[in-house]
Amino acid sequence: MMFKLGPFSLPCRPLHALAMILLVAGCSSPESVEQRLARAEQLQAAGDLRAALLELKSVAQDVPESLPARRMLAELYVLVGDGASGQKEVERAIDLGLEPGLARRLLAKSLILRREMQLAIDGIEAVDGWEQQAALVALYGEARLNMGELARAKIYFEDALKLDNAQPDALLGMARVAAIEGEFDKAAEYVASTLAVVPSDGEVHLLKGYIAERQKEWSAAQEAYQEAAKLNPFKLDGTLGYVRGALELKQFTEADAALNSAANRFANDARLIYLRALSRYLQRDADAAIDLFQQVLSLEQQHAMSQYYLGILLYDKGDLEQAERLLHGFLARYPNQLGAIRILASIQLRRHEPEAVLELLSNTTVEQDNDPQVASLRASALMAMGKIDDGIAELQRAVEFAPQDKLAQANLTLAQAQTGKLDDLVGRLQAESDREVDTAESALWLVSVYLSKEQWDKAVGLIESLPPAKQNNVLVHNALGMAHAGKENWAQARAAFNAGLALAPESTLIEQNLASLELSTGDLEAAAKRIDRLQASASEKDTRVLTLAARLATIRGEHDDAVLLLEKVRLRDPSDFSSRRTLAAMYLERGRNEKALDAAREAVQLRPSDGPTLVYVTEALNKLGRLEEADVVATQATAIAPDLFLAQYFAGTIKMRLGRFADAQPYIERALKTADPTNTDVLATAAFNAMQLGDTEQARTYLSRLQELEGDTTRTLDLLGDLAVRDGEFDTAIQHFSGAEAREPSAATAAKLNQTQMRAGKIDEALAGLKAAHENYPRDVTILILLATLYESRGDTVDALASYEKAIAIDANSTVALNNAALLKISTGQIGALAMARQAYELAPEDANVIDTYAWVMAKSGQPADSLRFFAEAEGLSKDMEQPAEASFQYHYAIAEILAGERQSGVDRLRQLVGSGAPFPERADAEKQLPRFEAALK
Repeated sequence: MMFKLGPFSLPCRPLHALAMILLVAGCSSPESVEQRLARAEQLQAAGDLRAALLELKSVAQDVPESLPARRMLAELYVLVGDGASGQKEVERAIDLGLEPGLARRLLAKSLILRREMQLAIDGIEAVDGWEQQAALVALYGEARLNMGELARAKIYFEDALKLDNAQPDALLGMARVAAIEGEFDKAAEYVASTLAVVPSDGEVHLLKGYIAERQKEWSAAQEAYQEAAKLNPFKLDGTLGYVRGALELKQFTEADAALNSAANRFANDARLIYLRALSRYLQRDADAAIDLFQQVLSLEQQHAMSQYYLGILLYDKGDLEQAERLLHGFLARYPNQLGAIRILASIQLRRHEPEAVLELLSNTTVEQDNDPQVASLRASALMAMGKIDDGIAELQRAVEFAPQDKLAQANLTLAQAQTGKLDDLVGRLQAESDREVDTAESALWLVSVYLSKEQWDKAVGLIESLPPAKQNNVLVHNALGMAHAGKENWAQARAAFNAGLALAPESTLIEQNLASLELSTGDLEAAAKRIDRLQASASEKDTRVLTLAARLATIRGEHDDAVLLLEKVRLRDPSDFSSRRTLAAMYLERGRNEKALDAAREAVQLRPSDGPTLVYVTEALNKLGRLEEADVVATQATAIAPDLFLAQYFAGTIKMRLGRFADAQPYIERALKTADPTNTDVLATAAFNAMQLGDTEQARTYLSRLQELEGDTTRTLDLLGDLAVRDGEFDTAIQHFSGAEAREPSAATAAKLNQTQMRAGKIDEALAGLKAAHENYPRDVTILILLATLYESRGDTVDALASYEKAIAIDANSTVALNNAALLKISTGQIGALAMARQAYELAPEDANVIDTYAWVMAKSGQPADSLRFFAEAEGLSKDMEQPAEASFQYHYAIAEILAGERQSGVDRLRQLVGSGAPFPERADAEKQLPRFEAALK
């Protein structure tokens, strides 16, 4: 299949008439079909369903008309729960003469597995006398049960058991009904009866495990689930049940082993990832748990329990906005969950939303209302609204509920401190300890809270409320200096620090704060002298001095020195976040992307919810070409920091690089909203993405704004040319591309210009332009491919192939060149086509065009039987091809089937293709050959 290059369709080239090859000889297998089927039965009996399935698929492929193989394959697909494949094999077996009774049962079971309940019911009802066939009555009940019709289902299961008291589907159905109704003892009895009939049915063991789990018989549940997993390795439910039991029993080693084993086969199953996350959570591995819960939510956005646990973890990490969003989502499903209510109320308090807290807590139950933590949260909200006395009364009520609750007592203490009742604060602290508590020490405890929350005025106010004698304390002066520095009251901050230094001349803490203040105010000479003194006396472990020195070097423009200093901090202090984030930014500026990635990832491990750091990780991965990884991190960054422009911009542009333009659109739109209005990069990006989505009007709006801001730059003209091509205005596009090329010559612009000339029918101009471009850019693969395509359109196969081969010599992984060269070689009867097509397939194994080429070349090279597997692989993907490519694919497939001996199928496909009227390059040949093929069938 010929490729497309860039945004334009290349001209289709005619193919030579096919040389028909008839295969009359074959190879005999060393084993008979009967022996291979017997081995499949043995494997199934031994519990190795995977190997049995592979054996049966192999037999069915080698001997498609084997009824026993098709029947066994259909039965096994149904057993492992693959309804779609089961239905396909049943239908094939019916064509081969499958016994009608078995066919009906297997077809009904397949439809039920596919959740096509009404189709299953209709099919059963169409069978004469089905009400007297126990198996069909049981399946009818199963379909009704899956539709939620519990009472009706139970009647049919009972009717089936009257006809056959050992009918396994009916026994299992009764067990499920009993379990749904909460009658677990009765359900267990039915399960035991079912196992007596079908001891190796994984579904029965699954239900046995579920019943034991609901009765909290964890060991029994694990045993049943383990057996279910063994009997059906294609289904994850057994492993999940086993792991739930292991986590309940705190058997973490066993749980993790089972999860890791299953991860190889079910890597993207949200249920598996959730249990992995829960295991890490229970083992207090917070960072790993956060990552895994986020993976679950990327697969299932409303997964309630992941929202709950991730909300707790992010709350602990200080990411209040994300934690609040997640907990709101969880409480929408489970509105009375006390733990989530407590945390959400705490978040709302920290976000200064006391009214929201009171509204949230107004819906609590009586039991929750008497919870000391709920009372404390309500009290904090009341005091934040200025209702101090009501708040303290609520806290006193909380202490009465739980006299030993330290949190309630601490909240009462904090309330007294915030209302200025320092004597009450000291009295309470003294009552809780055997020693005398210093008032300044008690106040500093609260000041530190204010400083951490950047509540500078509160910190200053509390310090100034202390008795004068207590204010003259080194730590108090330092705290006051920090509060004034936070307010950028530099003179008052300096005075406070100097007062502290007068009391403790050797205090390195105050010296460091003074150095930081001098850097902030631009007094670099004084800062340098102070930092030199600090470095002379600092210990190896004091990384803050190194950080100050790095900050000074950065301000002076001594970036290499700054990097060396920050690397020392990074080496000495594994918990220092700031050094790692700063290093990531500096390495990115210098193009040292691997180092940037390492530093940024270390920073993310320390603060998983820091949006800018995640952007650094994204940028590094993007520059390294690791787009799939970058996409995951970029999306995570947008969730954590939705208002961060670069997070939205990178998320959008990376999805664009991956070809996912529709996915990119919402991120690009948010980037436009959060960007500086004069940011032309995001406008250009938005215009390009709109064009890829076919929204030319929106693209034109963006380009108009871009032109206003930067004029007719190379970029603007290039995008205008793209837009004109999409509108079919080739002359206008040529004018724009020519203008862009004149301003800033490049291979990319030359390629667009010459390709547009080809589209406009200006072949001579295009050829001359491409030859000139090749001279200017002799190693540009795109130019060579365009040149080859133009030569082909003129019938010059020699020069076309030479150009393709030059492109391959420059880029051995050019899928386009390999694909097209392979087609050209096979059509002209030259050697080497199959090797080229195979290499293209290995580079792009999921591209329908490439698979089509590989299969077609294989068929034309004397291997039509082998080619059918690849045609079948590409058939589903071919639906995404544009015409006439999809029609050509069907033509190739039909001819390959005929050459491989599957003549009826091939002729049917070819007849349908010709009858469709679809245009494609090989149509004349198809119309000519069809009568001959039809005659040969007769």
